[in-house]
Amino acid sequence: MFQNNLLMGAAAATSGGTSVVSVGNSALFTGTNYLARTPSATGVEEKGTLSRWIYRDTLAHQCSVFAAYISSTQLFQIYFPADNTLHAYNYSGGYDWQLATTQVFRDIGWYHIVVAIDTTQAVVSDRVIIYINGERVTALATASYPSLNFVNDFNTASVPNYFGTYDGAGGNGGLKGYASETVWIDGLQLAPTSFGAYDSSGLFWTPLSSDTIKELTFGTNGFYLANDQGGAQFDSRYSNPTTYVPNSVNFDGTNDTLQRGADLTGNADTKNAIISFWIRRNGGAGSKQTILNNLNGLLETYIGTDNKIHLEATGGGSKRCDINTTATILVDGSWHHVMMSFNGTSQHVYVDGVSSKTSTTNVDATIDWTMDNWYMGASQTPSYYLNADVADLIFDNTYLDLSQSSNRALFINTDGDPVDPGSDGSTAIVAGSPLIVFNKALASWHTNAGTGEGFTEVGALTAGSTVRSAFANDFINNNTVTTNTHTPTNISALLNPLMSGSTGTFSSGNRTATLPPVNTSVISSLAIPSTGKWYCEVRFATIHGYAVIGVGQMDASSWLVGGASYISAGPQFTEEGTLFTQGTTSGDAITVTTDTTYGAMWDADNSILKITDGTNTYQCAYTVNDTSVPLGFQFAISSGSVTGNVSVNFGDPPFAISSGNADGNDQGNFEFAPPSGYLALNTANLASETTRTASNTNKYFDTILYEGNGQGQRVGQFQPFGDSFTVAKSGLWGASGADLTRGSMSGTTTTWTFSAWVKRTEPATGGTTANFIFTTASDAGLSFGNNSTADLISWYSGSYTSSTTAVVDQSQWFHFVLKNDGGTGTGYLNGVEVLSSLTVNTADATMAVGSYNGASNELDGYMAEVVFIDGSALAPTSFAKTDTSTNRWVPIDVSGLTYNGNSFYLNFADSSDLGNDVSGNNKDFTNNSGVTSSNDSPTSNFAILDGNNCYASPVASSGNLVADGYAPASSNTTGLGVQTGKWYWELTMGSTIGTPALGIVPEDEINKAEYPGQSANSFGWYDTAIYRNNGSYLASYFGASPTNGQVQSIALDLDSNPQTVTFRKANTAGAAIPIPPNKVWHPTLRNGAAADASNVTLNFGASDFTYTPPTGFVALKQDNIASSDQFISAFSWIKNRDATDNHMLFDRVRGPFKDIHSNDMVDEVTNVNTLQQFLAGGAQVGNDVEVNTANESYVLWDWMMEATGTGSSNTDGTINTTSTLVDTTLGMSISTYVGTGSNATIGHGLGVKPGLILLKVLNIGGSAEWIVYHQALTTGSALFLNSSVAQAASTGYFNNTQPTSSVFTVGNSTYNNSSGDNHVAYCFSDSQFISIGSYEGNGNANGTFVSTVNSLGVPIQPVWIIAKNMDASASWTLWDIKRNPYNVGSKYFYPDTNNSEQTADAIDIDTGGFKWRNSNVLVNASNTYIYMAIGTPIIDTDGRIIAGR
Repeated sequence: MFQNNLLMGAAAATSGGTSVVSVGNSALFTGTNYLARTPSATGVEEKGTLSRWIYRDTLAHQCSVFAAYISSTQLFQIYFPADNTLHAYNYSGGYDWQLATTQVFRDIGWYHIVVAIDTTQAVVSDRVIIYINGERVTALATASYPSLNFVNDFNTASVPNYFGTYDGAGGNGGLKGYASETVWIDGLQLAPTSFGAYDSSGLFWTPLSSDTIKELTFGTNGFYLANDQGGAQFDSRYSNPTTYVPNSVNFDGTNDTLQRGADLTGNADTKNAIISFWIRRNGGAGSKQTILNNLNGLLETYIGTDNKIHLEATGGGSKRCDINTTATILVDGSWHHVMMSFNGTSQHVYVDGVSSKTSTTNVDATIDWTMDNWYMGASQTPSYYLNADVADLIFDNTYLDLSQSSNRALFINTDGDPVDPGSDGSTAIVAGSPLIVFNKALASWHTNAGTGEGFTEVGALTAGSTVRSAFANDFINNNTVTTNTHTPTNISALLNPLMSGSTGTFSSGNRTATLPPVNTSVISSLAIPSTGKWYCEVRFATIHGYAVIGVGQMDASSWLVGGASYISAGPQFTEEGTLFTQGTTSGDAITVTTDTTYGAMWDADNSILKITDGTNTYQCAYTVNDTSVPLGFQFAISSGSVTGNVSVNFGDPPFAISSGNADGNDQGNFEFAPPSGYLALNTANLASETTRTASNTNKYFDTILYEGNGQGQRVGQFQPFGDSFTVAKSGLWGASGADLTRGSMSGTTTTWTFSAWVKRTEPATGGTTANFIFTTASDAGLSFGNNSTADLISWYSGSYTSSTTAVVDQSQWFHFVLKNDGGTGTGYLNGVEVLSSLTVNTADATMAVGSYNGASNELDGYMAEVVFIDGSALAPTSFAKTDTSTNRWVPIDVSGLTYNGNSFYLNFADSSDLGNDVSGNNKDFTNNSGVTSSNDSPTSNFAILDGNNCYASPVASSGNLVADGYAPASSNTTGLGVQTGKWYWELTMGSTIGTPALGIVPEDEINKAEYPGQSANSFGWYDTAIYRNNGSYLASYFGASPTNGQVQSIALDLDSNPQTVTFRKANTAGAAIPIPPNKVWHPTLRNGAAADASNVTLNFGASDFTYTPPTGFVALKQDNIASSDQFISAFSWIKNRDATDNHMLFDRVRGPFKDIHSNDMVDEVTNVNTLQQFLAGGAQVGNDVEVNTANESYVLWDWMMEATGTGSSNTDGTINTTSTLVDTTLGMSISTYVGTGSNATIGHGLGVKPGLILLKVLNIGGSAEWIVYHQALTTGSALFLNSSVAQAASTGYFNNTQPTSSVFTVGNSTYNNSSGDNHVAYCFSDSQFISIGSYEGNGNANGTFVSTVNSLGVPIQPVWIIAKNMDASASWTLWDIKRNPYNVGSKYFYPDTNNSEQTADAIDIDTGGFKWRNSNVLVNASNTYIYMAIGTPIIDTDGRIIAGR
């Protein structure tokens, strides 16, 4: 798939069993060249869609993406202004409408831009939609939408369309950069999924194949520019590819003709004739040009001065036939098919398959065909030379009725494509071979494949362009737009304009740099991998001072700026003839001259630079001392008086070469043949030379944004249950007095165990009144709350003993065990001890399940798998276990337990007898006051409304499925959210209708005051209308307001392209509404502003649906969710975005509940209401204010590891770790160890040298700094995570010793080696997802570009960054792309303080790195900085390339 085979558009290839698309070419725009087309017919002016992949090479420059131009005061345009935002508008003396993005586009990556327009849309904000990389842009600086049914200036006859300029004048707002896969749809507003798609990870947005694009409906003026041809035109490839491509030749309009002195062999005088040919005019508009002619003009087919095709035939000295086309054949770069036939009584003329006849003469008489001297391409003088490409010219003296479609189909099909006439034309003329058939290859085209025999070629015919569909809307190439192999699926190295040291200007697609007469340099946009052999070529047009070729570090310190004499970090090559190693040691010598091509070779395996001039090869060796900064190909000049100019060929030459040579992978086009093993620097070769085993960052790291609910919740994606055991049923408590009871438990021993699974609901949650799970006597029972403090797990035995753990999450099931061992009880929650040393009386009185003593304090919620074991004090593992795939606590089969004495087992399988004991003991219970049966269970967890996810405190009932008595404007949302799948649920209206709004909201928009459809990216059905995306209104979706008993439903399709939501009334579906991708969606219900409350019942599938769900749609329950494939959380860092709370750090080795703070020096804190459980793809948090304050926003940075459990001891060092948990794919290990107070080594398990280590003593009993090792710090020095101070040196930190691939060293500091105290070490190394390094700030708002390269040498697109000034006192800063979804990024934290989220425009996070956009000492003063970035490799495991940010 990576072959440089000039594929036509986006071809599908296969890699690793996965279909991957490869785009062969792009079009290069230089700011002065452009493509133009003028439509001849008007299409749909209200509707259209542009799809285009763009790679910008010049920033802060106004450049047009697409324009339809009438005048400077009337036009339609999509363009980047100088501020790098994106605008779309229609202008008629003023803006008719205009959209302008907030985000800026200045990445060195490819963007997919879709602008979809439909002014007939009822929803104003849907009339113009901008999508970037598949996602709708909602952050708009300007949002002025068109009026209803507004007529735009596109798809209009005679209004020119331009790519690369806006007005047809080269240089006016000209595009500078590359474009690929350009599609215009006339008459439809399409979603981006018509042109591109995400891979299964949702990270890589890539083009669809050409075959898929060609199946679209393009409309009158639609086109598809696949860039597979350059030259005089850019062809539209939207029709199905032709299976037959004729041979075409070019008549140059000067002296090219075909001549035959004799008559045509076998010719005869008849009344008939037929002629068919394909033609594309190249010049001479308005002048006569002859196509086919014989002596004295007895036959002449020509282009007239009226630009129409004429046919004149003579007999007996007078005209027998004179016909011409109605249509004009213009010099417009388009191919046209012409066919004419007559027989004295009938005449037919067709152009491009459409009748186009004007007749002035038609005489039923014989024509003098049998004449000598036949000419093609000129008249017999010769004169009237033809300036056109021609193919498949056929002439015969017979007649064919072209009014019959079957006869026309012999020459042109319904797609407007050529039909093969056969080698001698007999397929087209069924009576036999025609007299003239010109269809052979160029060398023998003139010899005539027909029966009339050969012609003589005069002049020199050349090959014509490829014959195109007659329906193609092709573009004329002005000022030479060229094709290039730098594409969205194969990124080539270029010169990097983001490098702050690049003070020159760039041109020719960032392959040429003009450098001012000061010390300056340019460097490649792709870093060179640390292994392999890499090749490029360079040419200096002008030189002053020193001209330098080499490799250099991709940071500011290595550039020739500020008077530095040489590039200090890499070998280089100068015109004076000396090749330097780190500026000191001479190597082989060569003199650089202007306009000479030099090949540069870097052998990364051996650190050898070679330079060739085509004859001699020179080399020097270089030791890479600082591996914290990637290397790139670098070219520089020193100060002088003349502007320097350097051009670099990374595979597409910006200068003329005398020969073409590819590398061993068939990549690139070079002057010299790259030596064996040396490769062009592009992503195709990076992919072929690296073994990528992982590219889905989300499996190993995720940034999760969530809203606090003040109770407890699962943060992150829900996962299906991984165990095979299934619990079918539960009992539902909620009615007044509802419980299960049985009489005397006389004979029960003083040792027993109670186990039950519970899912809490409203209204009890949050109230102080105790809700009992069970009681064993009048004064003993297990409850939620203690009549003074809500929701705490409590044991009542005359008085309450309460844990510090509150259970309030209503989205999932919890397991409770009360173990009584001879009168001393222990309580467990999900296998973890939460109550101890309880006084437990004998269970010999009436037992109640779900109430206090069968009389009061009833449970609100679901209960399942209720087990009582008489005579045994069992551990929780007798009833449940940890599911290793998700780390969830799940039920196991308890039917095999020993049920002695008063033991019982209630599984609620019999809905008519919920108190039935299935243990075999017949200890049945009585169902009092309506405990009901439910299909909701610990392994079939259905969605319900969650009272913790609400606004204005609504109260649900009946298992949180009935909303009755909601106050006006109150709302409630499910705790269960989904990101993939097809989901269906229903809402049934009760007797009080009110004004309910049923809808969906994304996870970061729950608990808000807005109704669904009012908040950003939410959608809702309110009364008669649908609201969506910030209140946009779709009137009369179903007409009448809802009525009593009416069933409404939602079908949410998160597997479709695009994802959609469909609202349904009864069994009638409305239109599917596209929704934003890559979000976690929650069903929501809100009462309107009416004074009367709504009364509705929700059904997510736990009961039978009223209507059959659409095909493929399922009930909303946890076990129907597809696994996200995320591993179990290992390191979780939580921060309140709104308040001055601590940075809360948790890890799986130390276990849940235990937090340490990056912003202070205190010991480890244990709090059971913080992080309570590490889960696959997330965590369970309690109600502690620092992790879950109601109505405050939080971020969880979550590192996940494939290994389960808490790790094991590592014995590689002199101190054995207590436990080490490691994931080498992620590049992280977590270790705990006990300090010795003496110099020691500690194993980390990474297998490679760590680049960053965070160390903290946990229980020193006082205050202790965080110690930070970074590979760029001076040996023996450290930074402090909790402090802003610069690096400081002490042998106590690391004993002046660098870590190795197996151990790191600690000195005798109490901070990281306190004798007898516990410590934690977080070790990070470069990996497929992590880049650790340093950079030099430049103190400029045009800040340093930091190249982030993973351990394989593949650039990563960062998703999380931490950075610190190592030279000066300045806080750490922490950034991520969830809070900064587009550039410029402004939201960050100080990890060393408890400050809330900070804001300042400071960073662009780009493809392969990040660039600072201010000069603050925090990130970009003239100091050295360290960083660690986690990111997505720009090449996935199948070879896809990530889109730009």
